[in-house]
Amino acid sequence: MSMFISPRGIHRYRATHAALSIPVISSLSGTPRDEDLGAFTMTVTGTGFIPTSVVQWDGSARATTYVSPTSLTAAILSGDVDDAGTFAVTVNNPGAGVSNSSTFTVDAAAAGDPYFANVVSLLHADGHLTTTFTDVIAGKTWTPGASPYNTNAESKFGGTSILYNSAATDGLINSNAHADFAMGAGDWTIELWWRTPAAFPGTLGFLFDFRTGAAGNHPTLYYDNASGLQYYAAGAGRISAGSTLSTSTWYHIAVCKASGSTRIFAAGTQVGSTYTDGIDYNETTPRVRLNGNGNGTGGLGATGYMDDWRVTKGVARYTGSFTPPTTEHPDS
Repeated sequence: MSMFISPRGIHRYRATHAALSIPVISSLSGTPRDEDLGAFTMTVTGTGFIPTSVVQWDGSARATTYVSPTSLTAAILSGDVDDAGTFAVTVNNPGAGVSNSSTFTVDAAAAGDPYFANVVSLLHADGHLTTTFTDVIAGKTWTPGASPYNTNAESKFGGTSILYNSAATDGLINSNAHADFAMGAGDWTIELWWRTPAAFPGTLGFLFDFRTGAAGNHPTLYYDNASGLQYYAAGAGRISAGSTLSTSTWYHIAVCKASGSTRIFAAGTQVGSTYTDGIDYNETTPRVRLNGNGNGTGGLGATGYMDDWRVTKGVARYTGSFTPPTTEHPDS
């Protein structure tokens, strides 16, 4: 017995059949994507999508917005892209089935410094043995005295470091005068790797001094055998960290001003008290002196090795305990 189906019935049959068809994915937006970039909206392009279609990330449903029969958007969670890898994206049409699987790639984030635009000085001390010290940041030049040089006797990164020699009559390194070294009233971070040899000097030794002379306000860090690391600014000692450094050990040392509070960190741990710092480090174009007293011709240099010097202006990188860098500071 034959059955007659009216034109209206044929139309309903076709609509129902289309609604229950299995969707097909042709492409995904935003792939590949770096890990740790956070949540984002992904566009899925294909055919056979319906208002109840659901995008699935590795089999788990994600909030989906129907745009058209050929386009959906899905809210991908930050946790979905925390780790590098490949992930399956599918579309489920309830009552019909699941689409083909399309691969979304999450790449390992490129190594880099998110605050690199704020870095005003970066000395790696890498390369061959030399008395020339090259700053990664343009506009900064460093002129050594008689003794400092790159040495392969010790290094934290790159095979060489800068030797600090307090015994030399002119064992210092001067930068050119530059407005970038005027740290102002905002946040900043000054950091380096430091290794003291077998014995501390009996007198104080300057690691860095931003003073061009007696006038102005400048961040300065030195140490001595009795009182350890000392932060000096605006004509007075501000932080005394005590004898915290062991000899023959590389330390990441940082001085960081954050929201009016200045701290010293050694090996990722705060040493000494927090200084309530309302100082405007206001000299217009100061010069930085490494391994010497900036107020005068020099002298009072430290004895040891320095590696990976970095100055970041406008950013407080460290406000509490942290893990020191395991690689040299990025150049980008």
